Amino acid sequence: MKVALIHDWYNVSAGGEKVMRAILNSFTDKSYPHESPFTTDWDKIEVDQIDVFSLIDFLRKSDRQYLLNGRKVKTTFLQHFPLARTYYRNYLPFFKAATQSIDLSGYDLIISSSAAVSKNVRKQPGQIHICYCHTPIRYAWDLQEAYLKNLNPALKPFTFLIKWVLGSLRKWDLANTPNVDYFLANSAFVAERIKRIYNREAAVVYPPVDTNSFALAGLPRKDFYVTAGRLVPYKNVELIAEAFSKMPDKNLYIIGDGPDKHKVAKYAGKNVVLLGYQPKDRMVKYIQQAKAFILAAEEDFGITTVEAQSCGTPIIAYQKGGYLETVVNGKTGVFFEKQSAQSINEAVHHFENQQAHFVPEQIRENALRFSEHIFNKHFVSHVKKVLYGSQVAQASQS
Repeated sequence: MKVALIHDWYNVSAGGEKVMRAILNSFTDKSYPHESPFTTDWDKIEVDQIDVFSLIDFLRKSDRQYLLNGRKVKTTFLQHFPLARTYYRNYLPFFKAATQSIDLSGYDLIISSSAAVSKNVRKQPGQIHICYCHTPIRYAWDLQEAYLKNLNPALKPFTFLIKWVLGSLRKWDLANTPNVDYFLANSAFVAERIKRIYNREAAVVYPPVDTNSFALAGLPRKDFYVTAGRLVPYKNVELIAEAFSKMPDKNLYIIGDGPDKHKVAKYAGKNVVLLGYQPKDRMVKYIQQAKAFILAAEEDFGITTVEAQSCGTPIIAYQKGGYLETVVNGKTGVFFEKQSAQSINEAVHHFENQQAHFVPEQIRENALRFSEHIFNKHFVSHVKKVLYGSQVAQASQS
């Protein structure tokens, strides 16, 4: 059996890419000589060949080794567009053509990891397509207004045209949904959106979290809070920075980079420190020593939330979306109700009044529900069910 794995784009090592890492390592590829990092106690499906596809691929060498075990990715013509590494999202009008230019003929099984367009690849008769859906396309469906509000200033004069492109993208997205034979959703929150938008059922398979790297360290907690992730509009890191700029007695470290860096940087000062990109081991240490980890997005799942809990670090998060499935209010974290600086400030003060109630070992125990091993069992079970029938899938779970 030949398998094609397709991911929207490879330019960073973030949540979606880590899911693809675990998906890739749920197979044994007889054609690839390099041993998978997951060599023990993982249930694997043996196949003849696996190839990885994406619209673009600009991974660092270290990230390629970690995510893909050194594999090369087969890309599209967008790879060669000017400044595609940084501004690939500005090429939205070309996403449809780029996606459908990917030739997957000759493959028996297609697995797409989709938060945008990869689920819309062309499918030939007789092929099976399983989509691991992180979300239906955010900026075409639920977040169109936010997307338009945060357009690159050079594109503002073309807002009317971009609205037309987004409308066309929605129609194309719906028209291609029948090409997916089986949906897996990364949370119940996303499964509901898949049902509402595509009128399709989806089984929930929570994303894998590296609970080995993100571990309890026994390090003393220091007097700072931390947030980490891509600096993009929907993450609302600017809002977190604003909130802490109004609390000069409380320190915030911000880890990450992205197009919103300049917006976040305007709040930088003595107590708000923008650290930029940090290597994984350094980021883990910051999380292990922080008083709490803060998030203000409406996430579909939110892997960083679980990574922080895996370090025994409490969470302060927006009370919506995937966080409601991963954070236990009052036990592993606290919520705030509004995406506002004031609401974040109130939540921080509430957390500090309750801080003694949060036990690192109990917080980590909650995170272990989302380990890579648990993901592997559930993902492989669903794939085997699609390929071979329910009896084989049940046997793999026993």
